[in-house]
Amino acid sequence: MPFRVYHYLFNMLYTKLKQRPKAQAKDPLPPVYALVFYHGKQTPYPFSMHLADCFNDPLGFMRRMFENPVPLIDANQIQDDELKQQQLLGIMTAALKYRQDQRKLLKLMRDINLIDLNNDLALNFIKSLSNYIFGVGNIADIEQFIEEARQLPEPIRGEFMTGAEQLRAIGAEEGLKKGLEQGREEGREEGREEGLEDVAINLLKEGADPRFVARITGLELAVILKLKTQQED
Repeated sequence: MPFRVYHYLFNMLYTKLKQRPKAQAKDPLPPVYALVFYHGKQTPYPFSMHLADCFNDPLGFMRRMFENPVPLIDANQIQDDELKQQQLLGIMTAALKYRQDQRKLLKLMRDINLIDLNNDLALNFIKSLSNYIFGVGNIADIEQFIEEARQLPEPIRGEFMTGAEQLRAIGAEEGLKKGLEQGREEGREEGREEGLEDVAINLLKEGADPRFVARITGLELAVILKLKTQQED
């Protein structure tokens, strides 16, 4: 994790350097502060966040180069009461903490301090949050989710309702595709059985034993006997 963070930061700074005009080449770069949010199943985070620990460094060169570990926030370790005192940070952390439990997420969001949510930054944040939740979440009952989302304050309610309606439409489309495919499969199966019955009838007409016909066609013996009776009638 710390290696990935530093790799991302160095790439970002390198890109920033390449994009600067030559006239600004000597200008200092803006400060960048990495803050990692962890929401994995193992909690607290079980590994080191110190990049120096990634190296076999008995003389301590890397530890002197990277003096401090990357700051880490374990979303699973933050109590809900603390999240309720936050604004956008509390919403984001709650989404990480309860990404697989939308009922708890919606309940917590109703209680979080939601001030200053009418500015463009907050609206863009809510849209990104909605996309994240619907992208990685596990909504077992979409209708139940929509009903509970109606109780959220705006603008969260509007964004969540839009995402839920889109998810409902996708589910309906997938259900239709599945139904059509199942219908085609059933049609193929019915056609296959009809073809086997034709084979069985021809064998019976030639005097083949019903048990032999059942073994050859794979049809139940009761089906073969019924076909034999129909032929005799």
